Amino acid sequence: MRKVKHTRSLVTTLISMRIAGGLVLTLLCVPLLVPGSSPGKDWLFVGVQFNKVMVIDCQRDEVVGEIRLRHRIPVDMIVSPDKKYLYVVTHQKQSLEVVDISERRVIDSIELSEGQRERRIFGLAAHPNGRTLYLHVKTTVRLLDELTIEPPRLVALDLTTKKRHTVTEVPEGISRLVISRDGQRLYALGREVLTIDTASEKIIDRRPLYTRLPDGSRLVDVFHIYGFEDQSGIYSVPYYAQAGDRPRFGLLLLDTVNKRLRFVDMGEPVLMFSTVIAPDRRYAYGVLHEVVKMDLVRRRIIKTTPHDRIHYTLNISSDGQKLYVAGAGPEVDVFDTQSLQLLTSIPLPGDVADAYLRLITLP
Repeated sequence: MRKVKHTRSLVTTLISMRIAGGLVLTLLCVPLLVPGSSPGKDWLFVGVQFNKVMVIDCQRDEVVGEIRLRHRIPVDMIVSPDKKYLYVVTHQKQSLEVVDISERRVIDSIELSEGQRERRIFGLAAHPNGRTLYLHVKTTVRLLDELTIEPPRLVALDLTTKKRHTVTEVPEGISRLVISRDGQRLYALGREVLTIDTASEKIIDRRPLYTRLPDGSRLVDVFHIYGFEDQSGIYSVPYYAQAGDRPRFGLLLLDTVNKRLRFVDMGEPVLMFSTVIAPDRRYAYGVLHEVVKMDLVRRRIIKTTPHDRIHYTLNISSDGQKLYVAGAGPEVDVFDTQSLQLLTSIPLPGDVADAYLRLITLP
């Protein structure tokens, strides 16, 4: 039985507090064509306790439907490249449910665990070919007198045949998978960034993160759990660094179009759980105790708005005019991107599930 030593950071502590509360959040904003809608209309899909995905019309900012899942607690969700399906992780991360978006129902459920082998999904990404899903899988073998933890693996799942194979073993700590827009590169993000060539299924680059940044500061923490790249094509998460005796804050940006990784220093630290980049790539927004607007060109915070609720994640509408923000309560708050004023709160029938959130807006 392998023992793993854990070091705790501010972000890790905050995550543990939420997981202990049993909350999980999955949010997805998609401009797509569904029955009765017009092309280019935004729809928001929100996973709520205990086994539902709520459908929100982003033009009216109202709940217009629900999708019942086969298992409890949606903890992760992505959309297929053709915008026809949602892939939802449920059942303590052991099941992958396939939702037909137009019919608003589950049409398939892929169970990963079998016998004494418990397999859990900690991140997934869909290849543009529409057939392949990449999963970060952790396996535990439970015997009567022994518990064995196998090395984490990246697994390729063929959605047509349901067959899967191991792409490569990966280090502990991977919490997010991101794929380039052309499907040629798969990125596994944790304490380092692994770049995998999807054709050869080989790791072609490893970028340690917890070392010196280009500006000489030492990176302390990166919050990879909440990162979304759908509208702008740029995956973004906040990072915290130390430059001598000065703490620093910035954004890790992974451009999935140009396949470029960079760090943007934003100055004095402001606590955030997640960030999102506007469609024009000029501005970024972040949330936790307040809603924050950042200028990526001038590299500074330009506006903040305190709020009476803690928010864990956010996404932006396809026209860049509205922010959809959620915490762990039964609502989604909508903010204006210019003024950062609250426009409305959309009530939900249950608490938004809040660990390992995935919020993706597709153009």
